[in-house]
Amino acid sequence: PWSVKDSSSQGFFKPEFAAIRDLTLQSHYRPGNTRVYGFHSALDELVPIEDKELHFETLQKFYDATLVRVERGDIDGKLFKEIGHGMGASLRGVFDLVAETDPLMERNQTETDFEKNTRLTLNCGAINYAFSFSDDFSFKHALI
Repeated sequence: PWSVKDSSSQGFFKPEFAAIRDLTLQSHYRPGNTRVYGFHSALDELVPIEDKELHFETLQKFYDATLVRVERGDIDGKLFKEIGHGMGASLRGVFDLVAETDPLMERNQTETDFEKNTRLTLNCGAINYAFSFSDDFSFKHALI
């Protein structure tokens, strides 16, 4: 089990582990042409909308990122079925909505990180998080 008090414990939750999970660390991103869309419930009790907004503020510094705030009035029983976490969203419906409203959305002919066999390392202090993509569309990750 994780421990946040006993730094000598093998399960001690080190600051580096928190850094690995911090979606607002700008050093974990690199500029790119990726278009990012997010849909988040304004009333999500598991992940507050303010946390998602902070995440998207960081994403917008590197990508074309759009966050859609889903309000109670947006619950239609089809695309969004409830206002809680996940909203019971139809993933296909969300994809179709974005595809219909974004004229720039098309399969880019550039290679993906998988096809490039990209290897990335996120600097998290004394521990780094490394991952590599493979052209068989798998990826590996490790703490180093």
